[in-house]
Amino acid sequence: MTETICTQLLRYGPAAVHCSFCGATHRQRDHLVSGPGVAICSGCIELITVIMRQNGYQPPT
Repeated sequence: MTETICTQLLRYGPAAVHCSFCGATHRQRDHLVSGPGVAICSGCIELITVIMRQNGYQPPT
């Protein structure tokens, strides 16, 4: 069973949920998306999007 950010917050408290890439907590970023054992913040998602576009990635239409 996958854990949502809500269940992680209930189990570990807010400080334990952080971005797996930069370490930012949900209090430091607008959004934090979590999956089983990992999370990514809105800042890292923006950075990854820029890097992918610079390398020629085109999202499917």
